[in-house]
Amino acid sequence: MNDGSIPVYGSGGIMRYGDKALHEDESILLPRKGTLSNIQFVNEPFWTVDTIYYSVVNKKLANPFYLFRVC
Repeated sequence: MNDGSIPVYGSGGIMRYGDKALHEDESILLPRKGTLSNIQFVNEPFWTVDTIYYSVVNKKLANPFYLFRVC
């Protein structure tokens, strides 16, 4: 991946910026190792590394930002 404007997230937050997005929609990012309490909300295209999971929220059933705030 080359340098760009797409944030690349790890369990600690943004690690760098790349040129390709893994997911283009709102998501809740859940760390799987490292800073486990650092749950993050993203509402722009992003990429993740292997230390964090991203969610695909069915917006017909739930509001992603609301889910993030009640966690």
